[in-house]
Order: sequence, then C-alpha cells, then structure tokens
Amino acid sequence: MPISWTNLGVSLILVIVIPEIVLYYRNRFKKRSETSSDHMNEVMFFTDKGLDCKEHVYSRLTCLKESCAYRNLRRLIQLVEEATSSLDICMFFFTCQDLSEAIISVHRKGVRVRVITDAEMADGRGTQIPELRKYGVPVRMKKSVSLMHHKFIIINNHMLVSGSCNWTMKAFTENWENILVTSVPNLVMPFSHHFSQLWKEFSELDYKFQV
Repeated sequence: MPISWTNLGVSLILVIVIPEIVLYYRNRFKKRSETSSDHMNEVMFFTDKGLDCKEHVYSRLTCLKESCAYRNLRRLIQLVEEATSSLDICMFFFTCQDLSEAIISVHRKGVRVRVITDAEMADGRGTQIPELRKYGVPVRMKKSVSLMHHKFIIINNHMLVSGSCNWTMKAFTENWENILVTSVPNLVMPFSHHFSQLWKEFSELDYKFQV
C-alpha cells in the first residue's frame, strides 16, 4: 500500500502542533489562575437588623451572623488602617466617628490622605468633615445643584472599597447596604483615575467650613 505523503504530513503537523497549542493554553490559564489568586475580593452586607448586634461594638468575639454590622464596621476600619502610602476617600455623607479617627490616625503617620465629599452634606448634622479639616486632612468639594453621590475609597492605589452606603451608623445598622472590596486592577484603576479627575475639578476653596 503506497504511503500518502499528504496524510503523513498532516499527521506530523497534528502531532507537533496540537501539544504546543495545549501547552500554550494550559500555561495561559495557569498564569491567569495564579494571578487571580493574588487578588482580593470580598463582599459585606448590612441589614435592617444591625442593631441586634449592638453588643459587638467593642467585642473581639466573632459574630456568626453574616451581616453583623459591627463586625463589618471593624473590617472597614481595618482596611482604612492598612493604608501605608495613600488613602483616597470619595464619600457623599460621613458621620462615623470611628472611621474618622482611623483616617486621622493614618494621616498623622504620614500617609497621603485626600477626601472628596458633597458640598451640602459637608455641613450636615454630625458630619466628620470639619474634624478631618481640623487635623489637616485635605478635603475638596464643589458647589453644584448636582450631588457628589459616590461612596468609594482607594487604599494604596491598589485596593478598592465601594458600595451603596454612606459612612453613617444609620447606614451600617438600619439599612440594607452592600460593600465590595477588591484589588483587581481592571476595577481599581478606573476608580483611581476618576478620583484624580474629581480632585483636579473640585476645590478646597469652594466651601467655608464652620469648625
């Protein structure tokens, strides 16, 4: 039976090429998997039953409730305290004293802290913005009929914390809210870029605080 050189050539190509293709995609997915494992993704939920965990405010005991408001709040404070180079905060309304103290603490350690907020809410009842300004934390806003309604922070320019809730105890303990924490660059960098744009557009001189 004569040898078919065409078939033989095709067979040789398949024998040589297919393993290379398999190896390429295996390495590609392996690299992607390894890279993904280096990223942090975390979700926190708050509910209307947050006050049920009031005894956990200063407790170090682990609460078994997935939506324990005070456990989640402690986690937020921990994330803020992890800032070693920069902390960019874009928050519509901010009255939580514990988070304010954490921000002032990292600022006093030499971390570059920048805060963007809504001009009208900056003078709202219980706002922590004057307290931040008192300790030298740069705050910018813009007088406008539109709201600066963002609620996100960027830690060390590689971790994003974003969600539905303002930094108020009412939001943490009485509302249904969510917070997403991620270090995936494709998510973090657009927020970082947007913050930089707002920082250039907004001004420290647009609003006079009553400290």
